[in-house]
Amino acid sequence: MTRPRDIKSLIPIKSSLIIVHDNTLDLERPFTLINYHMIPFLECNGKYWGKPADDAIAISELNRLKSQGAQWLVFAWVSFWWLEYYQDFYQYLCVHFPCVLKNERLIIFRLQEKC
Repeated sequence: MTRPRDIKSLIPIKSSLIIVHDNTLDLERPFTLINYHMIPFLECNGKYWGKPADDAIAISELNRLKSQGAQWLVFAWVSFWWLEYYQDFYQYLCVHFPCVLKNERLIIFRLQEKC
């Protein structure tokens, strides 16, 4: 189960988060992560739009959202399968962005280029 405190302990409030959760988690509940701007991945007009067709689309969409101000990428445990299925996307993340948390519930990347 994903715990909001994992996110709250690492990510400053008011941050913009891209959430990969296959539209399975209730992120609308007011007591969970109310102080964050949550962006589903993939998204269209702020709504969940489904899974990317391939790695290139995932990378392109990530960069689009990053250019619009997204600061963090959060994988919920229900979407850990993405890391094997979209291997080029995962490799891109590992090369370009620091992973700040990896546990059985979440994997979080800070969308700031590595030094």
